[in-house]
Amino acid sequence: MTMKLDSFYLQQQFPNPSEYKKNKYQNGYDGREGITLTWSDLSVTVKQIKKKFFKSNAVTYKKLVNNVSGAVENGKLVALMGPSGAGKSTILYALSHRHSDQMMVDGDVKINGHRVNKSMCRISGFMRQEDIFIGDLTVKEHLLFMACLKLDKRTTYQEKEHRVSYLISELGLEHCKNRKIGGSMFGQRAELSGGERKRLSFATACLSNPALLFCDEPTTGLDSLNAIRIVSMMASWNATILCTIHQPSPEVLKCFSSVMLVADGSLVFSGSVDDAINFFRSAGYHMNVNEGAGEFLMSCLAPPPGSALSARMAVKRLAHQFVISEYSKTTELLIALQEQPIKASKMTETLFDHKSSSWLYKFYYILYRSILELLRNPQLQWLKIAQKIVVAIAAGLCYVGAVNNDQAGVQAVQGALFILITENTFPALYAALALIPKELPLLVREMRDGDYHPSALYLAKIISHLPGLALDAFIFTAIIYLFANLRPTTFAFSVVSLISILCILVSTACGFMFASVFENYELASVFLILFDNTMMIISGLFIKLSTLPLMISWLQYLSWMRYSYESLSIIQWQDVKNISCDASTYLPCFRSGSEIIDYYSFSEDHLYWNITFLVILFFCFNVIGYIFFVQKIRKHF
Repeated sequence: MTMKLDSFYLQQQFPNPSEYKKNKYQNGYDGREGITLTWSDLSVTVKQIKKKFFKSNAVTYKKLVNNVSGAVENGKLVALMGPSGAGKSTILYALSHRHSDQMMVDGDVKINGHRVNKSMCRISGFMRQEDIFIGDLTVKEHLLFMACLKLDKRTTYQEKEHRVSYLISELGLEHCKNRKIGGSMFGQRAELSGGERKRLSFATACLSNPALLFCDEPTTGLDSLNAIRIVSMMASWNATILCTIHQPSPEVLKCFSSVMLVADGSLVFSGSVDDAINFFRSAGYHMNVNEGAGEFLMSCLAPPPGSALSARMAVKRLAHQFVISEYSKTTELLIALQEQPIKASKMTETLFDHKSSSWLYKFYYILYRSILELLRNPQLQWLKIAQKIVVAIAAGLCYVGAVNNDQAGVQAVQGALFILITENTFPALYAALALIPKELPLLVREMRDGDYHPSALYLAKIISHLPGLALDAFIFTAIIYLFANLRPTTFAFSVVSLISILCILVSTACGFMFASVFENYELASVFLILFDNTMMIISGLFIKLSTLPLMISWLQYLSWMRYSYESLSIIQWQDVKNISCDASTYLPCFRSGSEIIDYYSFSEDHLYWNITFLVILFFCFNVIGYIFFVQKIRKHF
């Protein structure tokens, strides 16, 4: 009954597969003679580093894929199957040159006999198992942004819009094209169904009209009907497709031209499903009457009970039987035919003649996307502003009537100034610390595809957050300034606002830096707490800077809190000539503003130097953060 329903469903959804091959924007290259992907003796070794405190790191190497050879002919949809941990995804990432820097790949990978390397990222599409998107964008916006990043710079904007509209129509996304994607890494409610998200992932991979596609577990999380639908779309697509899949249903398995079976990093079979069944039968495996082909093949690949050594020996026996069988001859012949590169044709020239858009062009769209992402969360932005206002009012009320031209007023002013520093430091610091880990999976995916340079994204993130940070600092400063009755001059208020804005910007840059340096949020927060508390202690309020021990006195030059606090104190107290002093008070008796500045080991000459150093720290933290950000991205590549 299920098979009949599935067949009826497919007929309704795909009545005429030739409809997919109509116009200039058809699936794949126009009039192409086809491309064939081959690889020989592919081996992948991963470098494993065990970090040890106070000792040198222990480095070991583990082989994940062992001398695998294979081929995918033009226009074929090939399934790469195997049990969990068999090396399917590793092979896929190695072939597509989207593997991490920790992986060492050996072997020849060729397209029509032409050896490829990093250019594979430009000429192929890749659909990942995880459907990660910016949830605040609509389906159409997401595809249009990605088209601007991926497509050849000679493609006009109108052609990009045409390509997006074509994919939306062909992949059945017309009804949800203006709907927010939702369900991103920030815990938003999913607006699209699982099937719609998979089709959106496939559309993203197909934006550049690639003749070669890699798909990693495209049916994960889908019900049987949606699994059939997405694989049937792939089968109808005019492209060469290699697809990892775990245990497909009989209906899904029928969509594949052939299968490649791997276990424990070794190839144990390549060919049609019927040939695979015959191969395993000849090897002594028996297929039950009610057992599906996919279920049978996976049971053959599953490690037998016993030790790990016996499981590896069983895989080696199967791999050896395949190598000496007639079934391996087809693959060997196909690889041999590709030893001589096919003469360059119009298709081949087009395939390798990709001109990426300029850095500035991509930066513009990444910045636009980042700003749009922030603006699409007005409730969150207003909540942050409301929180700032409430905290500022609560703190400001404590200073109403407390700031007078006397000794108690001096203490109140210094406390109010320090609150300006801390409130513009700690919230921004830890908000920035959490941002990069949350967005890392999406960033790694897009950079693996070569969509843009890391510098474009890092700079766009910084610039997109500047207005909101400046507004937060200004609002808090204005309220505290009003309630605490600080120095009532336009110049003083302007400089205090500037210092507050610089303080929050440096804090954010420091948060980005720590998020980039350390592997995860938990580890980064441990070290950041130590760092920011040290910066606060040596800011000048808790200890006189002139009394700092020589071994740690240099740390004060890294403290943006010290530069900010000194600058605010100078603005507040310079040119104040007369402060009333009650002889009976137990507080230190300051008679002028210069005495207060001297008491904290500050200097009136440092004002503009402090502003300069705040700007320098902002750039230094961002540069250091960017360097480690690039390294962090490469670790995950």
